[in-house]
Amino acid sequence: MSPQRIALLLAGASLLVMAGADARAADQDVARKLEQLQKALEAQQQQINSQSQEIERLKTELNAKASPAPPAPAPEKPAAPAPVPPSVTFDGGRPTFKSPDGNSSLSFRGRFQLDAAHYNQDDPGPLASDFRRGSQGTGREVNSARELSDGANFRRAQIGVEGKLASDFNYRLMFEFGGSGTEGPARLHEAWLSYSPFAPLTIQAGAFAPNASLDDATSSDESLFIERASPAELSRGLAGSDGRYGVGFRLNESNWFLSSFLTGGTVADAEISGEQTAVVSRAAVLPYTDADVDFLTGADLTWVLEPADQGSLATGARYPVRFRDRPELRVDSTRLIDSGIIDATSAHATGVEAALRAGSFFFQGEHFWYGAEARTDTPAGDPSFSGWYAEAAWTLTGEAHKYNPATASFL
Repeated sequence: MSPQRIALLLAGASLLVMAGADARAADQDVARKLEQLQKALEAQQQQINSQSQEIERLKTELNAKASPAPPAPAPEKPAAPAPVPPSVTFDGGRPTFKSPDGNSSLSFRGRFQLDAAHYNQDDPGPLASDFRRGSQGTGREVNSARELSDGANFRRAQIGVEGKLASDFNYRLMFEFGGSGTEGPARLHEAWLSYSPFAPLTIQAGAFAPNASLDDATSSDESLFIERASPAELSRGLAGSDGRYGVGFRLNESNWFLSSFLTGGTVADAEISGEQTAVVSRAAVLPYTDADVDFLTGADLTWVLEPADQGSLATGARYPVRFRDRPELRVDSTRLIDSGIIDATSAHATGVEAALRAGSFFFQGEHFWYGAEARTDTPAGDPSFSGWYAEAAWTLTGEAHKYNPATASFL
């Protein structure tokens, strides 16, 4: 090959090399530009996405302002605790219902006493020579003392409820189905409410037996004999006794007692022009007491300020006062003690009392003075008289009577 031909071949090869280098450079430049465009597109896409998110956020805020969000659901209330039922006990043998807090209660109460008697007495004689008499005036009782009735009857048949309300209030409602000489229809025996705002004061109102004497304060469940002594009954019947309307107070501590009540008629009184007005008061103190001995002494006063007014159409005394009592057994209702009707401006009964417990030995006694101020003068003056009783017991099995400070009496 000639030198000229070789030179041409080398020049051609150089041109080819240079053309390839230029082509590679152009390709690299295009690739670089494409990469830059891709990055610019990606940046623009990110910006578009950000703007779209901002637009959605603004739309959400606008919608929230245009329609308020629904209220949040109320929190669930905690489940109420299950109610606590009242408790049922047998306090003192009586069914008793108590509120869960113990401040209120209701107890069923009953008392039943059946008496039976046979009177051994001479056959009745002519009225001109047989001077056994009952109540003065007219009626069955006048002559029935000559032939008292034998038999049996429910002296007491009482049933009712008692308890407390709101801690400071006590109540009792009792009905009586028994009676003296014969049972009668149901009648109100007690219905009262008491309030104890602070110790030792208790205020009581309703129908009840005010504390008129030591024997009167002793429950019929605890009395030594079947009935209270006649001198105490005469005082009790003047302005006290069962079912007496009254209001008053009592104060008591472990060794002293004081009570005073303003009383009116009883639930068994017939309709009259005006009920009597009276004050029934008693004070007692326990001056000596220890484990083996209790000594009690006291005094009482019952004063009828205004006797019951029978009205201007009354055929007898307009303002009658009467002291009377049945035998100390109620199978026969004849009253053997009777002062007769006294037309009086006022009447009274005062008494002194004493009681002693020494181990299983017990003694109790009272003395009473009675009187009335007659509405008209009489040659005999104002009627007055007195009476007393004494009773004692010794428990063979050794049990001792217990002092009850709530009534200043013994159980």
